[in-house]
Amino acid sequence: MNVKDMFPSEFLRAIDFAKPDGTHSSSRVVLKSITKRELMNPRTFKQETKYIMFFRAHTKGLVLGKKKVEALVAAWGPETDQWIDKEAILFITSTALGPGLRLRPAPATAKCSTDAPEGAEDLSFQGDPA
Repeated sequence: MNVKDMFPSEFLRAIDFAKPDGTHSSSRVVLKSITKRELMNPRTFKQETKYIMFFRAHTKGLVLGKKKVEALVAAWGPETDQWIDKEAILFITSTALGPGLRLRPAPATAKCSTDAPEGAEDLSFQGDPA
């Protein structure tokens, strides 16, 4: 039996990946009320509302905590609607509670072209520069 089958979760965890490195395309961010004990406030064990990011290649979503959201806002802006189809890198890190799954925005791939699009007007300076 695989260890991850012993404690199933509806959310992505470090144990779900042998090696998660690589980019994952986001598909949606939803607000969800969490009743599972594993994600409740550890001090009060009360139900909480959390944001969950889903990725195109996974059926499970990733719970977004404050630090994850701050990293995404810095890269993609504060509107979660603008986060759709953005690339994120998932990676495993050590935490006080064991391995944790983290994410960071994937570096933007700049597409730079020196060719003007077909039909574009030439706006270069045409005269005496004095």
